[in-house]
Amino acid sequence: MIIQGLNMDMLMPPYDEEKERQKEEKRREKLKSDMEEIICEKFSDKDLGEIQRYKSEIFDYLDCNGNFELINDASKLEIFIKIYYKILSKKDVTLSEYVLLQSLSRTSNNEVAEEIQRQYKEAKDIVISVATKKCVEQGETILEEDSINKIVDEFIEQYKNGNLEEIGFNSIYEKYKDKSDEAKALICKTLGFTSFEEIKSESNNLLINAIATIIYLESNTDLDLNSHLKSTKLRLQQVN
Repeated sequence: MIIQGLNMDMLMPPYDEEKERQKEEKRREKLKSDMEEIICEKFSDKDLGEIQRYKSEIFDYLDCNGNFELINDASKLEIFIKIYYKILSKKDVTLSEYVLLQSLSRTSNNEVAEEIQRQYKEAKDIVISVATKKCVEQGETILEEDSINKIVDEFIEQYKNGNLEEIGFNSIYEKYKDKSDEAKALICKTLGFTSFEEIKSESNNLLINAIATIIYLESNTDLDLNSHLKSTKLRLQQVN
């Protein structure tokens, strides 16, 4: 028999605010206790003394951003603590460590995600810059976003296939390689290189590293990352 007009809220247990508050406080207490235990067991000597200064900040970040499952996984909790401690203490933190820490986080609006996005933007700027130069070299007089994006896609595909050709500063090298030492020295000073030979290798290295960074971050994070410039055509469609 179906009861017409049944209020489903009547079937739900009443929300007990105090009970939920106590449950949350219990979770936080256990998380802090687990963190303290890991610090005592896994840190020693200088690091054990130094991390004491950061315990409050580590816990606050862990509590606000860490996956809830960390409370039941000591090994992942240890990783979370160690990487964030390195960030706070200004130690060298690799991009892969930032990515790993973000993978252990339940939020995407945090300082670690911001650092990942910053490094992604730096890589994207390099690729976009070289793609723009190539558009100019190909004789295009009007640089549209779609044209640049097409070259960006070509770079990424060439990288994946292992046949990314040397471009960018390489054209500058070819243009000035037979010039006088004085001219070469001026070019180096202008571009910030210590020797003329660096110009040939530096451009390709920058591009390769930038593309590798883009591919790595797009494959290993769930952040909203896009190596393309916004499409002019899409923007016009939105206006219309």
